[in-house]
Amino acid sequence: MANRIYRNSYISLWTALSHYGLIPEGVYQTYSVSTHKTKSFETPIGEIIYKHIKPALFFGYRIERWENKPVLIAEPGKALLDTLYLNSHWRDKADIDGLRIDWSILANIA
Repeated sequence: MANRIYRNSYISLWTALSHYGLIPEGVYQTYSVSTHKTKSFETPIGEIIYKHIKPALFFGYRIERWENKPVLIAEPGKALLDTLYLNSHWRDKADIDGLRIDWSILANIA
């Protein structure tokens, strides 16, 4: 559904990081990036949040099948890059450590 509300979008950020097991937290919203404006929608299946990125940064995603439907989702490294790009207030190692990224998983799937 997230790819259909905003056509130029792919699932990324916390949703993709959780999907790949890169963060230990469960994510209850669907986070996507889009070339459209930042916006969120409340749907029957939950909240979908879109964050705006520049068209030049709209890459690094692939098609996966969820419930037998094609879904555009960021590749693991791109989900991390999108997260860092959209959270430019993070400044140092402590901020990055706070993400609790499992770097061993990233090394094995990237």
